[in-house]
Amino acid sequence: MGSMSHTEPPALHVTERAGTGPTILLIHGLTASAASWAPVIDALDGHACVAPDLLGFGRSPKPETSAYDLAAHCDALEPIVAGTKPACIAGHSMGAVIALELLRRHRGVPVGVLVSPAVFASRNEARKAMTNAPAMHRLSLRSEWAARLMCNTMCALRPALRPIVPLFARRFPPDVAQAGLDHTWTSYSRSMARVVVAGLVPGLMDEVGARVTVVHGREDTTVPLSLVAPLANRAKRFEVITGDHQALLTNPGAVAAVILRAIKDGPPAARSSSR
Repeated sequence: MGSMSHTEPPALHVTERAGTGPTILLIHGLTASAASWAPVIDALDGHACVAPDLLGFGRSPKPETSAYDLAAHCDALEPIVAGTKPACIAGHSMGAVIALELLRRHRGVPVGVLVSPAVFASRNEARKAMTNAPAMHRLSLRSEWAARLMCNTMCALRPALRPIVPLFARRFPPDVAQAGLDHTWTSYSRSMARVVVAGLVPGLMDEVGARVTVVHGREDTTVPLSLVAPLANRAKRFEVITGDHQALLTNPGAVAAVILRAIKDGPPAARSSSR
């Protein structure tokens, strides 16, 4: 199951929605929180949904000693996976990379869905591709010291910024805009370096791609479709929808429909054995 630390990982903050269908575990992206999934949850036809805030983000603990690498994020999620036994793990952007590792660890989870996965092979590739990404992402890829100064300043001003940040991010619901403040430089920078731009996706897809559906927004300028398209050869299904990198918010019905189709289809073995 991958390397586990000698101490118990801190408990994550979890948003849950009761339902009658199979449980869906939803993993958010960098500088986000479970709030990003709220519109999709509303469209998921009464399925039970579990959406944690990742370690170092949202309302979850932010230990300065964490590595914030793939193992650390997944170790913190292990109690949630064990407790909910999801029928599907869906992840957005950085959360898609984490979802892949959880699928690798838990072969019994039937299907996974990757929404706008962060497929960057390196920091340099991400820097060239993220022409229209949030300012913090672009700055951190160009000048780490400047990004650290910006992040620490925002952390110091967080109480004052929280009420007004929705005014400057009107395309997002207020709780989604405010979640962009809820991290530390340590959790942000290590997650960026060790998960987002670490080139982890191809190898993981080689292991679990037969259970995975990839869905990507045609207008995504944070992770361009051209970088994600090669995953079509590794995934069970590859779908392109109308939307940008924030398709969870801009086209939640389409994202929910892809997740529901993946659950209905089940893994390849289940389909072949039913014939």
